[in-house]
Amino acid sequence: AGSGNHLVVLVHGLFGKPRDWRHVVRELRGGPGTDDVVLHVSRVNPLFKTFDGVDICGKRLAEEVLSVVAGNPDLRRISFVGHSLGGLISRFAVGELLCDDSGTIGGLEPSHFVTIATPHLGCEPSASMRTSENVVPFISWLGAAPGGIGRSVESFINVAAVPIASTILSRTGRQLFLDDGPSPLLLEMASTGDDGKFMQALSAFERRTCYSSINGDHMVSWGNSSIRRLAELPSVESASSPGVVFDTSHHRPDTSRECVERGAGAGRQGVGRERRRHMDTILTSLQSLRWRRVDVNLRPSLLPVAIPHNHIQARPPTEAGLAAARHLLEQLAGPG
Repeated sequence: AGSGNHLVVLVHGLFGKPRDWRHVVRELRGGPGTDDVVLHVSRVNPLFKTFDGVDICGKRLAEEVLSVVAGNPDLRRISFVGHSLGGLISRFAVGELLCDDSGTIGGLEPSHFVTIATPHLGCEPSASMRTSENVVPFISWLGAAPGGIGRSVESFINVAAVPIASTILSRTGRQLFLDDGPSPLLLEMASTGDDGKFMQALSAFERRTCYSSINGDHMVSWGNSSIRRLAELPSVESASSPGVVFDTSHHRPDTSRECVERGAGAGRQGVGRERRRHMDTILTSLQSLRWRRVDVNLRPSLLPVAIPHNHIQARPPTEAGLAAARHLLEQLAGPG
């Protein structure tokens, strides 16, 4: 809570909890240029509740935001920061909160929409689709094991990944793997038609930014979290120092036919999977908006507490882990 006019909503990821934001909050609270910021860490979807589905979690978040707004009459602007699944939940929530007549979100002027290591394109469970932008890196690594081990693991994963995810993660698992019906939720959330309220809400924000880890994230691939095709990813040869290594503020991805075919062709060869077509549609739709892409180098570690998917959220709060939070602070402290 606070007395400012800019509400910033922080939304944790899968099986997350409000405490996940503690180090980021410490960086943002009282930082230079943030006197007008009111930080609110979402509390309505902790732990197992994140398994209920992106839509249900998004509706809970929307109701929570309306409650916060009602209790703070001085608020004028609103921003969202979502980590991992929290980015998808936030995208659903802003669609629920969009006012068609005024273009406001929950009655407030939309300012920043920020995602951190978010699987915008859903997840590809097949280890044989290693060249797909949305393949789950951990699954890809298992399938790439040497010799017969890799082939055996790959065969098992191709059959079992989606049923296992659906069993463990329930509706959220099916939605993430684009296996929740003929018109998957993530595909609907990327619709640009007359009823495309989620894209309309996303486009209403003055700025959109996605933070991504360039290596070592076992859950969400670089292309997925940065909304880019593999052929559009910058070279990492010069990215040896930890922290923010690329900040493409005004970059528009190359959507030429040659680039699209180069980035997607390998994933389609001999497969023609509907899941791949859905992913392409989602990617093309999200790329129609201007995104600031901030790529972070987090050196992989064998320590569980330093895995890049969490590390980029300042867990643990090393200098590299805090890079995204400090970059975010500069954005929130900026004009607009």
